[in-house]
This record gives sequence, structure tokens and C-alpha cells, in this order.
Amino acid sequence: MDLVTREYESLCEGVAELAPSIIVSAVLSRGKVLASRVRPGIFIPEGKALDKILLQLDLLVGIPRTNEKAFGKVGYVVVNHGSGDHILFPLEGGHVMVVSVAGPYTHQLIQNVQRAIQDVAVRTGQSRS
Repeated sequence: MDLVTREYESLCEGVAELAPSIIVSAVLSRGKVLASRVRPGIFIPEGKALDKILLQLDLLVGIPRTNEKAFGKVGYVVVNHGSGDHILFPLEGGHVMVVSVAGPYTHQLIQNVQRAIQDVAVRTGQSRS
């Protein structure tokens, strides 16, 4: 396991511990899971259904990133489903961090996740300046 993957594993673990309402924290890359933490008892689709979802998550972050020259870096994208919010954070190298939250949360939680992501970016030399 390389340094970046180890750091992503640590990031997922740390983010999962930020609040009890966080049910999933994962780092994705081009439709594949690089690292993740899932609370026990949480349903995660499998097979082709999961593959489709992972590719869609990449697209959901990729589309607004095409406008970064005009508006600045994308900080996060939120998708709301009946089961909760899925907050998508762009990372360097085309990676995406997904944080799924079931239940109430504040903007402070998003800022805490962004700070954790920045800490990993600095440690791995992948800062999104």
C-alpha cells in the first residue's frame, strides 16, 4: 500500500469519527473505491449498481470542475436523497471524497472535513492550490 492510499485510509477513518451522523466516508478514483469506512448495518449496493453510482459521483464533481477557471476551485457538491446527504469533495489526481451523512449536521462539519482533506494533501504533496 503506497503513502497516498494509507493517508486516504486514515482520512476516511478520521472523517468517520467527526460525527455519529457520518455513515460512510470513502475516497474514489475513476469509479473505484480506494479507501472507505462504512458504519455497521449501512446498506451499500453491490455489483453493477455500485459501479454505476461510483461513476455518477465522479461526474457530479467533474461537471462543476470544468468551470473552475471562471469561478475558482470547487469546494464540495451536495446531493440530497431521502436517506441523507452525500457531500462530495474533489481531491487532487481526479479523486473524490464522499461523506454520507444521515441526520442533521452543520456547515462546521463540512469545514472540518475540508480541513482533514487539506492536512492529508499537505502531507502527501497534493495540495489543491
